Amino acid sequence: MHQRGRPARILLVEDSVADAKLVQLALEESGSTSEVLRVEDGADAVVKLDAIAAGDIARPDLVVLDINLPRVSGIDVLRRIKADPDLRTLPVVVFSTSRSDVDVAAAYACGASSYVVKPVDLHRFMDVVRSIESYWTATVRLP
Repeated sequence: MHQRGRPARILLVEDSVADAKLVQLALEESGSTSEVLRVEDGADAVVKLDAIAAGDIARPDLVVLDINLPRVSGIDVLRRIKADPDLRTLPVVVFSTSRSDVDVAAAYACGASSYVVKPVDLHRFMDVVRSIESYWTATVRLP
């Protein structure tokens, strides 16, 4: 349960069907009540973000963003979020397979709240997902 007495809302921007299913499974197995809205690529993320900024879709409490996305890169999605006065306070966790120092530096330079490398090990992957969700929806105080 979110601090505000309702399920937390997570916008998951993830093109990998397998990774998206693992994120969902990790949350379900932990008993999480978080609502996950998934978009499959950066262009769809921009459309959803525009709808969020316009008030047409409920504002998420957290964005979990892959950076290696088709059509519009995750870095460009992150720039879009942080450039918008209505969205810039959204916490964005970059969750990527990339270990590149260039990608990490770019994500933080564009305003990422954190950068987490996706573990290859299934159990570790699921533990990390649960840790991200717990920290950002139950531990920190968000605006």
